[in-house]
Amino acid sequence: LMQASKTINLNVQSRDFLFHLLIDLFACTKSMISPTTDKLRTAVIDITFLLLQRQHVHESIIKQQCDKFQLPEFPEEFQNLLTTIDIINMLLDKTKQQQYLKRFLEQLYNVMDRNFKITDNDIQTSNKYFDAFADLQLISLMNEHPSMNQSFDEFISALPNESTSHSTFYKNYPLLINVPYEYIRIRAILLSQVNIFIAITISTLDFSLLPGQSILVDYIRMVKSYLLRKVKFMWLEESLSKTEYRTDSDVPEVEFDTIQASNHDNEGKNTMFNQAFEQLHENAHNIFRSRDERLWRVKYLDMDSIDQGGPYRDSITAMCSDICSSHLPLFVLC
Repeated sequence: LMQASKTINLNVQSRDFLFHLLIDLFACTKSMISPTTDKLRTAVIDITFLLLQRQHVHESIIKQQCDKFQLPEFPEEFQNLLTTIDIINMLLDKTKQQQYLKRFLEQLYNVMDRNFKITDNDIQTSNKYFDAFADLQLISLMNEHPSMNQSFDEFISALPNESTSHSTFYKNYPLLINVPYEYIRIRAILLSQVNIFIAITISTLDFSLLPGQSILVDYIRMVKSYLLRKVKFMWLEESLSKTEYRTDSDVPEVEFDTIQASNHDNEGKNTMFNQAFEQLHENAHNIFRSRDERLWRVKYLDMDSIDQGGPYRDSITAMCSDICSSHLPLFVLC
């Protein structure tokens, strides 16, 4: 309601209570928060964000009532979240007029090479060279370049300077060819820091919520295309690690009929993939969360084989081949 109407506001006592509640909720550990409390926390974070956003828009009206709740008093996690939202607004600002926050710029300067002197004006100039399409090409370059597997510093060092041919290095990224070296470097560092800020605030929000259920979650989702692949894989691995478990039950045995698999049918029922699916799907939610190195043992019908790892790897290879072939109508091939 507050988001839809600019005239609805909270009185001083209500804001006082809300800000205190926000601080108390951030003081709670994850183990202390129930699902109901988590929903309350999300709502309080969203409402507080709206109030602070209005403070920027109507500063002369609200500032007098909020003097005792200046930003430094809020929890660091919430401050990082607000900084992240401001960065997102600046990235998406088509006018290129918004200024980056001092707090963000200080961190940006800290990761810059001391011999690479830049000013606020340099950052704003770099900003003008990039729109959403150029940003995505730079993100793609950062994802694809092998030096990123070593470190971000290695990637920065690999960027061509003015004496190197830009056209060769950026042949797959045409929007970057005519951008001066120093501004590509600045933008790459900026995008890297954006990823760092999002990474440290991601645990503050509940991304299981649907679009429209949380203002701040929707903000972060708007820039998911700006997330580096290594950051996404880090979250995926963390999620898999948190949901895995060691089972006390025996590893299931899967029987494969290779003769049947060689007889191709239109529905893919004979494939190795489907044979495994039929035998594993009822308990797949447990099997594929197991910490065990092998999720099942393999027995090939009419063959005397003991699965010491080889048949297991062969079965995975066969199933991957099925997925990529026309024998299994699971996907539409490109």
